[in-house]
Amino acid sequence: MTDEEAAVRVSPLPAAILSKDLAFLNVNRAMAEFAGPRAKGRTLLDIVDLRDRAELLEDFGKLRSTSESLRIEVRLGTEEPQPVGLVIARKLPRGASGAYLAHLVDLASIHRSERWSQLLQDFERAASEWRRTFDAVELPIVIVDADLNVTRINRAARMLVGKQYAEIIGHGIAEVGSTEPWHSIAELSREVRKTRSPAARQVKDPSDRTLDVLAMLFNTDDPGDNRVISIVWDVSALIDLQKRLEQQRTMATMGALVAGVAHEVRNPLFAISATVDAMESMADPGTKEYFEVLREEIDRMTNLMQDLLTYGRPSAPVFEGTTVGSIIESAIRASSALAQKQNVRIRSDVNGDIGIVADRERLTRAIQNLVDNAIQHSPAGSEVSVAASGRKRGNVEIRVVDHGPGFTADVISRVFEPFFSRRKGGTGLGMSLVQQIVTEHGGEVSAGNAAAGGGEVLIRLPLAR
Repeated sequence: MTDEEAAVRVSPLPAAILSKDLAFLNVNRAMAEFAGPRAKGRTLLDIVDLRDRAELLEDFGKLRSTSESLRIEVRLGTEEPQPVGLVIARKLPRGASGAYLAHLVDLASIHRSERWSQLLQDFERAASEWRRTFDAVELPIVIVDADLNVTRINRAARMLVGKQYAEIIGHGIAEVGSTEPWHSIAELSREVRKTRSPAARQVKDPSDRTLDVLAMLFNTDDPGDNRVISIVWDVSALIDLQKRLEQQRTMATMGALVAGVAHEVRNPLFAISATVDAMESMADPGTKEYFEVLREEIDRMTNLMQDLLTYGRPSAPVFEGTTVGSIIESAIRASSALAQKQNVRIRSDVNGDIGIVADRERLTRAIQNLVDNAIQHSPAGSEVSVAASGRKRGNVEIRVVDHGPGFTADVISRVFEPFFSRRKGGTGLGMSLVQQIVTEHGGEVSAGNAAAGGGEVLIRLPLAR
């Protein structure tokens, strides 16, 4: 027995399943008594006054293209005085045993009975409240029948698929959408019907959101009920948070390790530097170039040790109110010598009034690292731009763009990884330090390629409140 047949059978009102031509396909006892012994061989029009049939046909025609229910008053039969009835009908989902489910109410009897009138009001109010409650749930919810046709769908799910109610109800789930999560809803529904147990999976939708999909039987108490209800959660934010926490744990462990190594190497490095100084003062002038090479390598090792210590044992940030413009100006000033050496221009496009709360020294260091990195990957005569715009969803966005070769796909996935560098002689800690500092400020940083070519790094930081 289908849901529609069950609804007809248990209804205290005259009820029937109608064909597209309004012929009676299935009637309950109350309708059989009203329509006569040959109800199944008749149509709804046969029990309605001739003057109301055209309007009734027109309204049922409109019902085919809408998700609303039909309510129309008609004159019943041909005997005088003619009772007035109320026809309440709704379209059945495609694949059901008929086209419409209709109830017939004798309004005169209802008006004479306070109990029936109250029951009808209560029924209509409960149905309306159920629909509003179902639509108010923020999680997408879909109910499918045994043939995987959609019988119920809430507003959140309709927004997810981007279709109107009438385009979804009665259609197969595969027609509703062929991508995720609709593909998984179809597969999980088949699995649930087979195993009679809940099933779930995690998928990615076309927008790269991470979704959890759970499917279960709609009514576990009825072995003959094969309807399946599916619920979808967007867990992208939770997954991102888990990745960030794991990344922070990894960074903390690695930071402690590299800081210990840097501390142990720093003292011998100072000793080597002092020894080189002493040897250079006693050496033959012809060996000067060798000492210059040694000095450069010692300076490089010293810078590496400093980066390792900064990364592994960062000082506690001291936050204060400041502006993005003043921090970017300091970072550009610190990078100007390198830009001059590489023959690269730095262009600034910054609204100096954007307020943030930051550790000025550490955030300046982070932006300087980005500018230095952009300069080092830019061809001579080109330009590096630093731009800032604020008040985008409560954040300020800082972009550093160069005109170099940009990032390849494999590099983007590793650009913030400690000790990963594309530049010969690079420590591979500059971008990792940027990420560490930006995270301390409650922001996020990402790398990509600019539309006009070249690399682009974007920092998002919360605005001052």
